[in-house]
Amino acid sequence: MFAGLTTPIIVVDDDPVARHRLTAYLHKEHAHVLCADDGVQLTQLLSVTTDVKLVFLDINLPGEDGFSLTAKLRAQYPQLGIILVSSRHSDVDQIVGLELGADDYIIKPYDARLLLARTRAVLRRLGASAQRAPKPTGAHDYYLGDWRFQLAQRQLQHVDGTIRTLTRGEHQLLILLCEHAGQVVSRERLAQAIGEGQSADSRSLDVLIRRLRRKLDHDPTESCIVTVRGEGYRIRQCEPNTL
Repeated sequence: MFAGLTTPIIVVDDDPVARHRLTAYLHKEHAHVLCADDGVQLTQLLSVTTDVKLVFLDINLPGEDGFSLTAKLRAQYPQLGIILVSSRHSDVDQIVGLELGADDYIIKPYDARLLLARTRAVLRRLGASAQRAPKPTGAHDYYLGDWRFQLAQRQLQHVDGTIRTLTRGEHQLLILLCEHAGQVVSRERLAQAIGEGQSADSRSLDVLIRRLRRKLDHDPTESCIVTVRGEGYRIRQCEPNTL
């Protein structure tokens, strides 16, 4: 049972059989579930429903596909959990989904117990991330070259005014790296920051590091996040804002 979960979960799938099956699994766990056939209905639900915790998103949707919707959802709702559900077995599709900001990728057909276990894992990460969220004070922001890492807002602000929103995973990794600026942070410790169930060889960790680099680096040959082979990563050009 998803203990204490009273906020809605949205299932988006144009296949009524698949949609009903997934909804039934979640109902058995006493989850509050809403359904949508496509991105248009999803957008409508999000506009009128508050406190949506998680979205299950099929990739092959009519109109706007799940990849495009993932990118838009992640930009607009950085704290929303997103699980892609697809019959595509390609590693490339899984990597693309994670790169765009999905929290997990589940392949159809799936075992109900596995789906529920991975759903609980994402919800635990959501809860743990909220508990670890820093207090809203500028005293703990960091300067990363031309970027200001604003912890309370979960975003990067460039000196030219550009804003880049961070996902939960990106936010947690960057906090840990900044807290240990100049030091090597092991893959094991970074994986723990992502959330329960991740390991040092997790593909999610590599995806998050790549996403952070794309957001921070103006010169890919001199990354803000340095790989220390066999050990982990360290961040450079990081100074705390003490004003």
